[in-house]
Amino acid sequence: MIEVRNLNFSYAAKKILKDINFKINSGEFVGIIGPNGSGKTTLLKNICQVLKPNKGVILIDGKTHYKPKELAQKLAIVSENGPINFDFTVSEVVLMGRTPFLRRFQREGKEDIEIAKKSMAATDTLQFIERPITQLSAGERQRVFIAQCLTQMPKIILLDEPTNYLDINHKIKIFNLFSALNKEKGVTILSVLHDLNLASRYCDKLILMSGGEIFASGKTEDVLTVENIQKVYGIDVIIKRDETTGRLIVLY
Repeated sequence: MIEVRNLNFSYAAKKILKDINFKINSGEFVGIIGPNGSGKTTLLKNICQVLKPNKGVILIDGKTHYKPKELAQKLAIVSENGPINFDFTVSEVVLMGRTPFLRRFQREGKEDIEIAKKSMAATDTLQFIERPITQLSAGERQRVFIAQCLTQMPKIILLDEPTNYLDINHKIKIFNLFSALNKEKGVTILSVLHDLNLASRYCDKLILMSGGEIFASGKTEDVLTVENIQKVYGIDVIIKRDETTGRLIVLY
């Protein structure tokens, strides 16, 4: 579904991404980890065509370029929410996820509204349906934007630290939801994560970045090692296996 070949990107004279190569197959749940400034968010922005590479090729489902509406029918992105400067209701914001599927000036139909309501129910935002999004907390707003993403019904979801503002309850619920979409619907997910334990719990594969390059990639257990974390993050950790889930746990 996603293939990156020899990707290089710079802001002015500063090189941010250096010779990035990887492939994500349909239906995989892949995490991107690494310290601040390692190029994780810039990589996502290149994949979703917000930024244009200086060099290299990115293929989404076998194609190198999409018109914005065409790409939005296939791919959705959820990032850390920033300042909100508009008074749309939660319902209006979530329904924006159906925009790529509507003709110009076409109104949302009954099916679109039902999809939006199901997405709000799944993210525990249905209770806010008529409230202006400006009246919600940062965590509540983030769940609304996740609901908008689900309403888009994409084949690929890019996540850029989507749970930063969420309490532990909603953080686990949201990732369980993404995991279910991945396992049951075959949605391909690529997520930037700072929480190594979330990465271990939900991701089948990891890409570990350092200084704009891929330091290690592969199965989660092969990437999430004491040696790799010490070399990239500069900290000593203990890694154990959770007896219940069988996943690795990183102790700082």
